[in-house]
Amino acid sequence: MKPRLGEKPYEFYRGGAAPGLLSLRDSSRPMICRLHYLCLCLFLVLSQQVFAAPNIDIEYAEWGFDGRAVPGRFNLLSVEIRNSGDMPFEGTLSLRRLLTTAGAWTGIEHAEAIFVGPFSQKLVYFYPYILVTADEWELRWGESLDDTYVVERPALSNGDRVILNDQELLSGIIPGLKGSRDDLFPPTVTGTDTLRTVVLDHTPRWEEPRRRAFRDWLYLGGVLHVLHENTGDFPVLPVEALNGPDRVQRYGAGRVFWHDRQRADLSREYVYETIYATSRDSVSVAAPGNVSLDVDPTARKYYTRLNALEFYEAAADWHSEEVIPARLRELVTPAHNWLLIYVLSGAYLLLIYPGGVLLNRTRLDYRFGMVALVAIVGLWSWMFLAIGSRGYGETTSTCTAAAVRQLPDGRWDVEQWSSLFVTTGDNYSLAHPGESVAYSTTQSHEQIEGRIENGQPGFLSVDMPPFTFRTFAHRNQVKMSSVEVSISNVDFGLVDKSKLDSEFAPLITVDANVTGSLPGPVSFGHVVYRDHIYRLNPDAFDSGSGNLIAGEPAKIHSVFRIDRRFRRFPTNVRQDPAAGLDRFAVWMMARNLQIRRNIDVSEFRFPPNRMRVFLYGELPEALRAVDAVHPDEPLGKQFGRVLYCIDVLMPDA
Repeated sequence: MKPRLGEKPYEFYRGGAAPGLLSLRDSSRPMICRLHYLCLCLFLVLSQQVFAAPNIDIEYAEWGFDGRAVPGRFNLLSVEIRNSGDMPFEGTLSLRRLLTTAGAWTGIEHAEAIFVGPFSQKLVYFYPYILVTADEWELRWGESLDDTYVVERPALSNGDRVILNDQELLSGIIPGLKGSRDDLFPPTVTGTDTLRTVVLDHTPRWEEPRRRAFRDWLYLGGVLHVLHENTGDFPVLPVEALNGPDRVQRYGAGRVFWHDRQRADLSREYVYETIYATSRDSVSVAAPGNVSLDVDPTARKYYTRLNALEFYEAAADWHSEEVIPARLRELVTPAHNWLLIYVLSGAYLLLIYPGGVLLNRTRLDYRFGMVALVAIVGLWSWMFLAIGSRGYGETTSTCTAAAVRQLPDGRWDVEQWSSLFVTTGDNYSLAHPGESVAYSTTQSHEQIEGRIENGQPGFLSVDMPPFTFRTFAHRNQVKMSSVEVSISNVDFGLVDKSKLDSEFAPLITVDANVTGSLPGPVSFGHVVYRDHIYRLNPDAFDSGSGNLIAGEPAKIHSVFRIDRRFRRFPTNVRQDPAAGLDRFAVWMMARNLQIRRNIDVSEFRFPPNRMRVFLYGELPEALRAVDAVHPDEPLGKQFGRVLYCIDVLMPDA
């Protein structure tokens, strides 16, 4: 049969297809092409989704404000994250301490939930607690090794002294002063724990949280140096109380110095002799060769004395971050009868050997020996359980010691240590009322299963076996009732007041007016002035006015006997937690006054234009720990003490 007009010959089709199918095959070609096109588009779309992903990098991670850290404090770690990919990143950024020698991580994990959009950056703040030795830290945001960043081991110092730079202006380099970007200033005063001195010559463009953090830092004892702007006038400061016509010299416990010069007029000599001189405190350095040197890391002689060698370990006669938690643990740990435990342990070993060997040498059936061995093991296991972990009436409890400093708006800055003892194994989530909470376990010798989430709200989640304890520290700011103390008259023991700077003048009478009330009852208190300490007269706080001191003065070194005051508690004190907590008052005062060595006690001298009032009393409800999952439920039995620290200006200050 001949092919029709327009048809191809039969031999063209492989496989002997019938000519009648030719028209059907030709008509399906456009549909097949469209299907291929749709599949190709779908593949391209899916491949774009697969291959498009966030590309996370750490731009920088900087300690504090000058790249160094301060031991025994919550330190600021600023981390800037860049997402150079075209997909957003949403996950968790974690921070862990690394053991320098082993490379493994230790302590507990700090976690921060973050979201970084495509082709954008994000600034994240961590507040880790640095012990007496500096370590490396690891940032992690994924499971692979590419999702990690090792933060360099920071050198240690006694505090940051910086000049704030405006990123939109060309800020010149000042010899002797470390520059710090003003947009990196933390939004909470907890991040300023290591900041000592700030030089400011412009108006920072800060939002309210940063302005309040700067104000709180200055009020708590910061040192601010103000320079002229490029226009020749002083800048508008973030603290409204400093912008009046008068050049305010004091703001709370902080000091303000006004300099009639601009940034370009600062020389190295002027920085060291005028600016550093307002906040020059030495730190004990554990130098190579097991040598301890007392140096000021910001002074010029530091670079000559240590040959520019940065130190990574600080030395002290006692470390409050270790002593205070250790003594708290003793007050919550059951007082076991160790003598009975040792006797039973010895008897158990003797029954196993040589008791087991002697029993096998007898002519008794071997099955009797097996039964006797099982009975001994079972009986002694029950006895160890009864006297080792149970039988003491233990309950889940928290023992706390806190020190609080008053802020200008009715808030209190809190530094607190707690020791939690549990009788039931579980994952415990702890939280504290307030804002900007930062937690730490203040140890680096073990790896802890748990995590810390700083910020608002912040909490500590930790896995605890039954009949164990966990000690931790935290910083935050809490709203509580406040008190104001003003001095109307001071009577010294010297007739000639011009000799106050050269001779000791004991306080005879300090007439004070007290307004407001403390958050809780007070047991006792002290007043520190110059290098002496006085017993506080509680009647002045009860009646609202009166003589603030009571009794004869005592030298500081007679109260802060470091070699005798920081030993382990005896057995009778561990059985009476109330008596043990009263001993924390001296330790908390020593930490507040930055006394960490014997030489600090002998050289201590408080400024003559102010005094510090310490009040020690019951722990108020606002400082108690709560369950982060169920805040309304109590977290066991809680007891503790709090030290109120109030700076009072002298009448002529």
